[in-house]
Amino acid sequence: MRAVYNLIFLFTFVACSALDIKILNEKDYYSEAFLKKLESIQIIYRDGDKQLALKKLNEIPDEKITKQEQGKKYNLIGVMYFSLGNIEKATEHFQLAERLVKEDLFLLNNIHLNLASTHFKVNKYPKAFEYLQGIDLRYLKEKEKDNYYKLSFTIGNELEKHEVVVESLIYLMKDLKSLKQVEDYKSKAILLDNYKKMGESARVYMLEKKFEASPMVCAYLAKKEAMSRFYQGQHSRAQDVVDWLEKNYSTND
Repeated sequence: MRAVYNLIFLFTFVACSALDIKILNEKDYYSEAFLKKLESIQIIYRDGDKQLALKKLNEIPDEKITKQEQGKKYNLIGVMYFSLGNIEKATEHFQLAERLVKEDLFLLNNIHLNLASTHFKVNKYPKAFEYLQGIDLRYLKEKEKDNYYKLSFTIGNELEKHEVVVESLIYLMKDLKSLKQVEDYKSKAILLDNYKKMGESARVYMLEKKFEASPMVCAYLAKKEAMSRFYQGQHSRAQDVVDWLEKNYSTND
């Protein structure tokens, strides 16, 4: 059944960009001439001529660019091979890029996300998960974070990592505005099933950690938590959850 959920999400690769912890000035790492060359190649790629774009990238001689620039070049080559369905070649170039990139942490974390995706594509879930675990989310922009959590959800579901699945879905459901929207969400049953399989302390920690970013989903889970405790005869502990909800909602109305 878990394999069905692998079809829920599609994964796209995007160029590395800045995030709030630091405005990335690419000129700190790459020459202006190199960036202009990449920009012209990306225009060709976006216009649909992937083979020509790939050819022009491969024509950039390594001996005339820095190792950091080589890493950026090979990552882009990997992206293009991935889009052409050549996962083996994509992985090979992402791994080469990973060995070359040292300073540009935005690019390095993007490469790790790309490697996680290529390993996922060939059903190497533990290795894909290993790459995901090594990603610093501060260096991913919003679209890349979406891809990260979509992939994390699917791999976590395959590997039965309940906390990973719950955390990923809480993020992906963060824009829901009502309990009805949470109730109607396509993956709600998966969320509840994995939440119930977490330990109690892990459930409580998850709610407290994620409430601010995703209040409606956490309120929904807290409601389920309170009801579960109540029906198990743990009335005072159920009230603790209700009190927590009232306290948090009184400051989030």
